[in-house]
Amino acid sequence: MLEGLSNFLNSLIGALPALYDKYREGQHDERIVELFESYFILGNLLETADELLSLARNRDVIEFSKLSEEELGEHYAIVQSKITIQLQRLQRLGDIFLQNPTIDLLDSSIKRDLKSSIGDKENGLFTLGAGLFFNQIFGAAAKAPEFETDRERMERVVDEEYRFISVLTEPEKMSVKDQRITVYELNQLRNRYREILDDVAVPKHKTLLGSKAQQLADKYSVRQ
Repeated sequence: MLEGLSNFLNSLIGALPALYDKYREGQHDERIVELFESYFILGNLLETADELLSLARNRDVIEFSKLSEEELGEHYAIVQSKITIQLQRLQRLGDIFLQNPTIDLLDSSIKRDLKSSIGDKENGLFTLGAGLFFNQIFGAAAKAPEFETDRERMERVVDEEYRFISVLTEPEKMSVKDQRITVYELNQLRNRYREILDDVAVPKHKTLLGSKAQQLADKYSVRQ
Protein backbone atom coordinates (compact mmCIF):
# COMPACT_ATOMS: atom_id res chain seq x y z
CA MET A 1 0.00 0.00 0.00
CA LEU A 2 2.92 2.32 0.60
CA GLU A 3 5.21 1.54 -2.32
CA GLY A 4 3.95 4.42 -4.45
CA LEU A 5 4.87 6.90 -1.72
CA SER A 6 8.58 6.23 -2.32
CA ASN A 7 8.34 7.58 -5.87
CA PHE A 8 6.26 10.51 -4.67
CA LEU A 9 8.74 11.46 -1.95
CA ASN A 10 11.75 11.12 -4.25
CA SER A 11 10.12 13.45 -6.77
CA LEU A 12 9.07 15.92 -4.07
CA ILE A 13 12.54 15.95 -2.53
CA GLY A 14 14.07 16.78 -5.91
CA ALA A 15 11.70 19.69 -6.46
CA LEU A 16 11.65 20.98 -2.87
CA PRO A 17 14.33 23.73 -3.04
CA ALA A 18 12.84 25.31 -6.17
CA LEU A 19 9.32 24.89 -4.82
CA TYR A 20 10.18 26.65 -1.56
CA ASP A 21 11.94 29.49 -3.42
CA LYS A 22 8.89 30.10 -5.61
CA TYR A 23 6.59 30.20 -2.59
CA ARG A 24 8.92 32.54 -0.73
CA GLU A 25 9.31 34.89 -3.70
CA GLY A 26 5.55 35.04 -4.11
CA GLN A 27 5.05 35.47 -0.35
CA HIS A 28 2.80 32.43 -0.30
CA ASP A 29 3.24 31.58 3.37
CA GLU A 30 0.22 29.29 3.31
CA ARG A 31 1.98 27.11 0.74
CA ILE A 32 5.13 26.98 2.84
CA VAL A 33 2.99 25.87 5.78
CA GLU A 34 1.76 23.02 3.59
CA LEU A 35 5.33 21.88 2.93
CA PHE A 36 5.92 21.57 6.68
CA GLU A 37 2.48 20.05 7.21
CA SER A 38 3.31 17.35 4.66
CA TYR A 39 6.34 16.37 6.71
CA PHE A 40 4.23 15.87 9.85
CA ILE A 41 1.46 14.04 7.97
CA LEU A 42 4.00 11.65 6.48
CA GLY A 43 5.36 10.95 9.95
CA ASN A 44 1.91 10.13 11.31
CA LEU A 45 1.16 8.01 8.26
CA LEU A 46 4.29 5.90 8.70
CA GLU A 47 3.77 5.55 12.45
CA THR A 48 0.28 4.17 11.86
CA ALA A 49 1.60 1.85 9.14
CA ASP A 50 3.96 0.39 11.74
CA GLU A 51 1.05 -0.07 14.14
CA LEU A 52 -0.94 -1.94 11.48
CA LEU A 53 2.00 -4.21 10.72
CA SER A 54 2.35 -4.98 14.42
CA LEU A 55 -0.97 -6.85 14.20
CA ALA A 56 0.98 -9.69 12.58
CA ARG A 57 2.73 -10.26 15.93
CA ASN A 58 6.13 -11.06 14.40
CA ARG A 59 4.59 -13.36 11.78
CA ASP A 60 4.66 -12.68 8.07
CA VAL A 61 0.87 -12.93 7.92
CA ILE A 62 -1.98 -12.97 10.42
CA GLU A 63 -3.34 -16.50 10.84
CA PHE A 64 -7.05 -15.85 11.12
CA SER A 65 -7.91 -19.49 11.66
CA LYS A 66 -6.06 -19.27 14.98
CA LEU A 67 -7.86 -16.14 16.18
CA SER A 68 -10.84 -16.29 18.49
CA GLU A 69 -14.02 -14.43 17.52
CA GLU A 70 -13.13 -11.76 20.07
CA GLU A 71 -9.62 -11.33 18.63
CA LEU A 72 -10.95 -11.18 15.08
CA GLY A 73 -13.40 -8.45 16.02
CA GLU A 74 -10.66 -6.54 17.79
CA HIS A 75 -8.35 -6.73 14.75
CA TYR A 76 -11.15 -5.59 12.48
CA ALA A 77 -11.94 -2.57 14.68
CA ILE A 78 -8.28 -1.53 14.78
CA VAL A 79 -7.91 -1.85 11.02
CA GLN A 80 -11.10 0.14 10.46
CA SER A 81 -9.85 3.03 12.57
CA LYS A 82 -6.33 3.16 11.22
CA ILE A 83 -7.06 2.60 7.51
CA THR A 84 -9.72 5.31 7.62
CA ILE A 85 -7.30 7.86 9.07
CA GLN A 86 -4.58 6.76 6.63
CA LEU A 87 -6.90 7.45 3.72
CA GLN A 88 -7.70 10.91 5.12
CA ARG A 89 -3.99 11.68 5.42
CA LEU A 90 -3.29 10.68 1.83
CA GLN A 91 -6.28 12.68 0.67
CA ARG A 92 -4.89 15.70 2.53
CA LEU A 93 -1.58 15.27 0.70
CA GLY A 94 -3.65 15.15 -2.46
CA ASP A 95 -5.33 18.43 -1.54
CA ILE A 96 -1.89 20.00 -1.09
CA PHE A 97 -0.19 18.76 -4.24
CA LEU A 98 -2.71 17.56 -6.85
CA GLN A 99 -4.40 20.92 -7.44
CA ASN A 100 -1.20 22.94 -7.34
CA PRO A 101 -0.19 24.45 -10.73
CA THR A 102 3.31 25.26 -9.46
CA ILE A 103 4.02 21.53 -9.12
CA ASP A 104 3.55 20.93 -12.85
CA LEU A 105 6.09 23.63 -13.66
CA LEU A 106 8.73 21.85 -11.58
CA ASP A 107 7.99 18.13 -11.71
CA SER A 108 4.72 16.70 -12.98
CA SER A 109 5.72 13.24 -11.71
CA ILE A 110 4.88 14.41 -8.17
CA LYS A 111 1.18 14.37 -9.00
CA ARG A 112 1.42 11.08 -10.88
CA ASP A 113 3.18 9.28 -8.05
CA LEU A 114 0.86 10.68 -5.38
CA LYS A 115 -2.18 9.57 -7.37
CA SER A 116 -0.80 6.05 -7.51
CA SER A 117 -0.40 6.09 -3.72
CA ILE A 118 -3.91 7.30 -3.01
CA GLY A 119 -5.35 4.96 -5.60
CA ASP A 120 -8.64 4.94 -7.44
CA LYS A 121 -11.77 2.81 -7.68
CA GLU A 122 -9.70 -0.17 -8.80
CA ASN A 123 -6.47 0.05 -6.81
CA GLY A 124 -4.75 1.49 -3.77
CA LEU A 125 -5.89 2.77 -0.41
CA PHE A 126 -8.98 4.39 -1.94
CA THR A 127 -10.35 0.90 -2.58
CA LEU A 128 -9.71 -0.15 1.02
CA GLY A 129 -11.44 2.98 2.28
CA ALA A 130 -14.44 2.25 0.08
CA GLY A 131 -14.49 -1.29 1.46
CA LEU A 132 -14.55 0.05 4.99
CA PHE A 133 -17.46 2.32 4.16
CA PHE A 134 -19.37 -0.57 2.59
CA ASN A 135 -18.84 -2.75 5.64
CA GLN A 136 -19.87 0.01 8.01
CA ILE A 137 -23.09 0.75 6.11
CA PHE A 138 -24.07 -2.68 4.78
CA GLY A 139 -22.12 -5.05 7.02
CA ALA A 140 -22.47 -5.77 10.71
CA ALA A 141 -24.77 -2.80 11.28
CA ALA A 142 -27.12 -3.75 8.45
CA LYS A 143 -30.65 -4.91 9.11
CA ALA A 144 -30.50 -8.63 9.75
CA PRO A 145 -32.19 -10.97 7.27
CA GLU A 146 -35.66 -12.12 8.32
CA PHE A 147 -35.64 -14.99 10.84
CA GLU A 148 -31.86 -14.70 11.36
CA THR A 149 -30.86 -16.22 14.68
CA ASP A 150 -28.27 -14.67 16.98
CA ARG A 151 -25.85 -17.43 16.03
CA GLU A 152 -26.43 -16.87 12.29
CA ARG A 153 -25.92 -13.14 12.68
CA MET A 154 -22.66 -13.69 14.55
CA GLU A 155 -21.44 -16.04 11.82
CA ARG A 156 -22.40 -13.51 9.12
CA VAL A 157 -20.63 -10.62 10.85
CA VAL A 158 -17.47 -12.63 11.50
CA ASP A 159 -17.43 -13.76 7.86
CA GLU A 160 -17.73 -10.16 6.64
CA GLU A 161 -14.93 -9.03 8.92
CA TYR A 162 -12.72 -11.95 7.95
CA ARG A 163 -13.16 -11.39 4.23
CA PHE A 164 -12.35 -7.69 4.50
CA ILE A 165 -9.32 -7.89 6.76
CA SER A 166 -7.86 -10.85 4.86
CA VAL A 167 -7.48 -8.57 1.83
CA LEU A 168 -4.86 -6.65 3.81
CA THR A 169 -2.82 -9.65 4.81
CA GLU A 170 -3.01 -12.30 2.09
CA PRO A 171 0.59 -13.43 1.52
CA GLU A 172 0.14 -13.12 -2.25
CA LYS A 173 -0.85 -9.46 -1.87
CA MET A 174 1.21 -8.19 1.03
CA SER A 175 4.30 -9.48 2.78
CA VAL A 176 4.63 -8.01 6.24
CA LYS A 177 8.42 -8.28 5.96
CA ASP A 178 8.46 -6.35 2.68
CA GLN A 179 6.14 -3.70 4.09
CA ARG A 180 8.42 -3.18 7.08
CA ILE A 181 11.33 -2.59 4.71
CA THR A 182 9.18 -0.10 2.77
CA VAL A 183 8.27 1.78 5.96
CA TYR A 184 11.95 1.96 6.95
CA GLU A 185 12.93 3.31 3.51
CA LEU A 186 10.11 5.87 3.63
CA ASN A 187 11.30 7.07 7.03
CA GLN A 188 14.75 7.63 5.55
CA LEU A 189 13.22 9.64 2.69
CA ARG A 190 11.13 11.65 5.14
CA ASN A 191 14.27 12.48 7.12
CA ARG A 192 15.93 13.61 3.90
CA TYR A 193 12.90 15.78 3.11
CA ARG A 194 13.21 17.47 6.51
CA GLU A 195 16.96 18.00 6.09
CA ILE A 196 16.43 19.81 2.79
CA LEU A 197 13.55 21.86 4.20
CA ASP A 198 15.78 22.86 7.12
CA ASP A 199 18.55 23.87 4.72
CA VAL A 200 16.40 26.07 2.48
CA ALA A 201 13.89 27.55 4.96
CA VAL A 202 14.57 30.85 6.68
CA PRO A 203 14.52 30.76 10.53
CA LYS A 204 11.15 32.49 10.96
CA HIS A 205 9.50 29.95 8.68
CA LYS A 206 10.97 27.08 10.66
CA THR A 207 9.55 28.37 13.93
CA LEU A 208 6.33 30.20 13.13
CA LEU A 209 5.12 28.35 10.05
CA GLY A 210 6.46 25.00 11.21
CA SER A 211 4.51 25.26 14.46
CA LYS A 212 1.32 26.16 12.60
CA ALA A 213 1.86 23.24 10.23
CA GLN A 214 2.13 20.76 13.11
CA GLN A 215 -1.16 22.00 14.54
CA LEU A 216 -2.84 21.45 11.17
CA ALA A 217 -1.38 17.97 10.83
CA ASP A 218 -2.68 17.05 14.29
CA LYS A 219 -6.19 17.09 12.83
CA TYR A 220 -5.31 13.75 11.30
CA SER A 221 -4.38 11.99 14.52
CA VAL A 222 -5.83 8.53 15.05
CA ARG A 223 -9.19 8.71 16.75
CA GLN A 224 -9.43 6.58 19.87
